Amino acid sequence: MPELLLIAWGSVFIDFIIGDPRTKLHPVVLIGNAIALLEKLLYRRNQSPVLQLLSGGMLVCLVLASCYMAALAIEQFFTAYFPEQPALSIFISMLLLYCTISPHSLSNAGREIAFYLEQGNLPQARCKVGWIVGRDTKDLDMPDITRAAIETIAENIVDGIISPLFYFFLGGAPLAVLYRAVNTIDSMIGYKNDRYLFFGRIGAKMDDILNYIPARITGLLLVIAAFLLRLQARDSWRMMKRDASKHPSPNGGCPEAAVAGALGIRLGGLNYYFGQPSFRAYMGDSQNELAPQHIYQTIRLMYASTFLFFGHSFYFYCGRNLFFESFFYRSSSFLTRISIVKQTSWTAADFGRSVRFFPLVGVVLGSIYAGAAYLLLVVLPQQEILFPEHIRNVLLLLLPIIMTGGLHCDGFMDTMDGIFSGRSREKMLLIMKDSCVGSNAVVAFIAYILFEYALLADFDASYLPTALFVMPIIARLCMTMAIVCFPYARPEGMGKAFAEDANRSALMFAVFSTLLFVAPWGIFAIISMLATIAAAFCFAKYVTKILGGLTGDVYGAITHLGELFALFAFLCATYIMI
Repeated sequence: MPELLLIAWGSVFIDFIIGDPRTKLHPVVLIGNAIALLEKLLYRRNQSPVLQLLSGGMLVCLVLASCYMAALAIEQFFTAYFPEQPALSIFISMLLLYCTISPHSLSNAGREIAFYLEQGNLPQARCKVGWIVGRDTKDLDMPDITRAAIETIAENIVDGIISPLFYFFLGGAPLAVLYRAVNTIDSMIGYKNDRYLFFGRIGAKMDDILNYIPARITGLLLVIAAFLLRLQARDSWRMMKRDASKHPSPNGGCPEAAVAGALGIRLGGLNYYFGQPSFRAYMGDSQNELAPQHIYQTIRLMYASTFLFFGHSFYFYCGRNLFFESFFYRSSSFLTRISIVKQTSWTAADFGRSVRFFPLVGVVLGSIYAGAAYLLLVVLPQQEILFPEHIRNVLLLLLPIIMTGGLHCDGFMDTMDGIFSGRSREKMLLIMKDSCVGSNAVVAFIAYILFEYALLADFDASYLPTALFVMPIIARLCMTMAIVCFPYARPEGMGKAFAEDANRSALMFAVFSTLLFVAPWGIFAIISMLATIAAAFCFAKYVTKILGGLTGDVYGAITHLGELFALFAFLCATYIMI
């Protein structure tokens, strides 16, 4: 079993045995004390909103840097000074990760509340539920206590289990500790009241960003868990799609709506905070009256989703050396500026076997592009930091060229120089191999840039991040299709390594990966994908007709044009169907 899985399983086992000890020396308590101290030093009520924002950002930076460096130093200390005892280093990492998760405490709290409800002891149940929720509890009846417990357990499946484990698998125990620090900052100063509206905003937004992917993973895991536990899996999926966006948190709705659908209950409703009413939109349909048994079922869903996450992680890490380290990392290092493995370790066969992972490289790039668009269109304007529209579009236009190092752009320009030269096949291939740039390439590149700028300027802000996410995925599927389905024109060359070792199974894997990440974004994304594939196929067939096959430059041109056409088709779909 991989070391990371051993550490993760060990931390969950320690939590199961010991639970969450109530001690002032617990790392989360120490982090909370540090946050409170820094708040006293940095917060000033008479500061302007901008200064409060900067002060809150300074608090976040200081806490996160301290927590990450402390966890890293602890790990490095035991690794450096006890090199002959690797088990000790593994145990220390287990303890660090154990401090960031809380399934045992969530389970115990839920079971205690359910027990007192079954006994009819409402005062004690109110007292216990008050330990885990922020709302007023003194006047809650049994359904409201049950609802409060279920909502808190469901939301904390993300905060207290899946997110820490997710970041542990990404960056080890120090990254899990950093996530826990962000979550603690959000729980202490991430409120939208007069005191923390600006001071706590950066911490709250960072918590939203870090939980975005784990929350959606958790929602899917809860649907699968509902199926395995013979609950209402179909309703769980339906409610998550229908109601998750109603939650005031961008992430809390996924687990809560999934749990509500799985149990056939309705969550949300009227809550009181410090005596002030606050209505939260309903999630789920009220098929069953809320009862203590639903708390037990939520706990079972929590554990089932945790084990499913471990199962997925085990599958991922068992195949990690064969696929991702050897081929996905190579394809990302070749196609982008994201260098993960050294280029000297590549072979011609590695190029061919990495073709299947091209759409997954597109997922990485698409996440960056969509994140940049979301930052420029949503996050910064909320902070009253506004970019002129033309500056924003130029930044989004340049980002793909920067991230790919101009690789596909270079292939596009060489291809345009060759196929529009009007020469013989041999002369075209020679022109494309020449490092000089001709007039055809310059005109084509300028036309491309102007067209893409026009598309970016014409997009509705609500659709642009989605379009930028699916764009590189679809384009790299087109590249994979061209490599597998069309002959190679030259007797030798770097592109020949792709063509010789790629096969139909690589294309099927690429198609599946693309559908997995594109289809959930709806009909516009699917139309964009189908239209772009058709256009890329026609272009590849035309080039094959005049050159007798494709080249590495043509692969780049297909990717470059595929991104442009994907944006164009997505925009057309929004105009036609809205």
